[in-house]
Amino acid sequence: MKPSRIMLLEAGSGIEMFDEFACPYRLVTPEHESAVRYFVGTSGDGTHLVSTEIPEKFRRAMVAHEACCFELRNTGHCTEAVDFELNFVSSIDRAEYLQLRKQFFDGLVTFYEGRSGVDQKFFHGIKQCRDHLHALA
Repeated sequence: MKPSRIMLLEAGSGIEMFDEFACPYRLVTPEHESAVRYFVGTSGDGTHLVSTEIPEKFRRAMVAHEACCFELRNTGHCTEAVDFELNFVSSIDRAEYLQLRKQFFDGLVTFYEGRSGVDQKFFHGIKQCRDHLHALA
């Protein structure tokens, strides 16, 4: 069996617990999504992916965002996920975290803008996140 590209770029794994809910994630090298800095997302099998370039102190918050999006999937879930993830960022680190997340969502919107075949619900959601993060900072 040939390993997937993600497996080839995997740099480790972890798990975050939110109450009784376990969220496993894989650390992947930035080459996985080099067009977007500070990549975080969910693979087809539901495993969360986190770039190794994301500081360890922010990984829990980003996994919380992905878990919230993956579980809710309702209208407005993207901005709810941003608000939820901020519960896991200290007030001391908030400005740095918001800057990193704005960079990620700005890059993600630019990456998908104008591409054919993009799920419009997904694209609308990432634009909502970007706009919400800019309003917070």
